[in-house]
Amino acid sequence: MKDDVTETLRTTAQILDCFLAQYEPLRERPWTLPPGSPLAGDDAKTDPYQVSHSAQHAIQAAVDHLHRLRSSLSQYENPERPTLLLHSYGSFTLLRGALENGARTVWLLAPTTRAS
Repeated sequence: MKDDVTETLRTTAQILDCFLAQYEPLRERPWTLPPGSPLAGDDAKTDPYQVSHSAQHAIQAAVDHLHRLRSSLSQYENPERPTLLLHSYGSFTLLRGALENGARTVWLLAPTTRAS
């Protein structure tokens, strides 16, 4: 049973590594918006506040939570055989933060039509 749990945690860590590598470029600052894009229009309508800044902050927070979740899984007491550890509560708090911020990003970026 312990080997099954360890293998599941290793698979989870590999999935997180793949996901984080794909979304890391979204953390770059600042985002360059194409002129005439819906998000650039949102920024213009909400000046001096920027909707794009809120969306970028949300994706940065989501990715940061996932980075911390990934790093919390690894325990390197023995470099020859790293072990993985799932915390009873903390891991789920990090996952919740990632999901909430990811959902906020989608909510901000999803509308295909904007109010004038």
